[in-house]
Amino acid sequence: MEVLLIGPSRSGKTVLLSRLKSICEFERKQRRRKRSLWMGSPRNKPSETSLTTTRTTTTTTTLNPGETYGIDFKELSYKGKSLRVREVGYPMRDCWHDFYQTCNILIFVIDMSDRYQIAPAASWLLDAVYHKDMKNKPIIVVLNKIDLPYLMEVDDVTQFLQLEKIACHLNPQPDSPPLREDSRNKVTNLEITDHGKKQFAYFSNFEVCAATGQGCEKLLEHLANLTPPLQTS
Repeated sequence: MEVLLIGPSRSGKTVLLSRLKSICEFERKQRRRKRSLWMGSPRNKPSETSLTTTRTTTTTTTLNPGETYGIDFKELSYKGKSLRVREVGYPMRDCWHDFYQTCNILIFVIDMSDRYQIAPAASWLLDAVYHKDMKNKPIIVVLNKIDLPYLMEVDDVTQFLQLEKIACHLNPQPDSPPLREDSRNKVTNLEITDHGKKQFAYFSNFEVCAATGQGCEKLLEHLANLTPPLQTS
């Protein structure tokens, strides 16, 4: 599954991608530990202290890379699902549309603490939503840096980015339920029901802090749910 990761300058795209990668690596190590225990290797059994320490390190390490000036690519494997995430840096903004055709999912990252980028970000997001190559493809808006002071209000961001309008455009079912309120994620609509059949909506948004990992595992779970399982021979 091809995932395209874009967004304004210094919105935290590279940090988010690195954080998702670290969560996947931690999950893979946990599976290996469980497998070794199941195979009867007590010497490989980690102590409760080591598990707690590893978990804390994974979720609190602060990452601070610079601006991505080209393309960064990482392959993620999470709970039997394979994701190929391609980050296209802000300096290549004029070329973002060249990657819409080959992607299956789009992630658009916003810095919740940067009021000056919200207007251009809304324009770029709408360009992606209405682009012909993004038809019938899930779009995920990530509201990043929720740990910083002086954040914009979620309702204001929702209005500026026209998230409710985007949700109605991407989820055009006439009898679909209203957008589900999920604590802070007021416009998240992870799934809809059509005549008793459960299917994923084409639009969702998440509030995260990529630097500390807050909310990132929930985002990764959603990506995995949108991805078919790995084929085994």
